[in-house]
Amino acid sequence: GSDGGVLDSHGGCPGGLVHVPPTPGAVRSFGSAKARYDFCARDRMELTLREGDIIRVLSKKGRPGWWKGEIYGQVGWFPANYVEEDYSEYC
Repeated sequence: GSDGGVLDSHGGCPGGLVHVPPTPGAVRSFGSAKARYDFCARDRMELTLREGDIIRVLSKKGRPGWWKGEIYGQVGWFPANYVEEDYSEYC
């Protein structure tokens, strides 16, 4: 009798990522994005990116072609076409 290869019923993510429910009043996140190119911020409203950086996306509205995100505790705008969305956290 084969059991058909029972899969883990929890379907957990590799690496033991734990999804904590957002606390009330927390900034809604749109997931994360990975920088494909370097981008040098021109003012304090923008984020400096380095290729390979992972940015937490906070908003995709407000400036056409720009997203608002957070990296290393800094919040600012960056060009959406400089990043690729990272879906790995959704398993």
